[in-house]
Amino acid sequence: TDRRDQILPKDSQIGVYEIKDTLKISTFDITYRAWNHHLKERVEIQEYFPHDLAIRANGGLNVEPKSPEDKENFEYGLKAFLDQAEALAQIKHPNVVAVENILQLNGTAYLIMIHQEGVPLSRLIQSSSSSMAEAELKFILVSILRALEKVHECKIVHGGIQPATILLSRNGEPILTHFAAARLAIAARTSQLAGEL
Repeated sequence: TDRRDQILPKDSQIGVYEIKDTLKISTFDITYRAWNHHLKERVEIQEYFPHDLAIRANGGLNVEPKSPEDKENFEYGLKAFLDQAEALAQIKHPNVVAVENILQLNGTAYLIMIHQEGVPLSRLIQSSSSSMAEAELKFILVSILRALEKVHECKIVHGGIQPATILLSRNGEPILTHFAAARLAIAARTSQLAGEL
């Protein structure tokens, strides 16, 4: 199944949230731009969706394991996703993505994050028109290390730090995004671990 066939269509409703667009499709989740009708604000929603193990049921909102054999790994990854989401919701740090809500619905789970305006570090690096000063790079590195210190105190790991997962916000603050506990949990139970690491 083509991964794009599994995304939620624009205007889909998940509680008070309305899907507006798809931001990213990865092996283990789908991230959407959305609108919170209750608080009247933009959010980003990360949906637990391990493509090798799951399928969208009848083209609707529901997610289910592809087969009975996939059920145990699907549920193990779902638990890791929820555990990570709950830990992230407790972290209040200027360099860690801010969690607004966690929902377990439709056979899956959703991590709702406050939308941050900014540019991924990967895009800045690729741009030939911009170069970064040593002081700026040190600031980014130290900020991310402080964020990781806080994250590790909460007994979670990021699971995929790279320039694409570091967002430079409008005020210049680097923010660590796209945590991947479910990916590592599923990979550890299947033959994918070596490739993921």
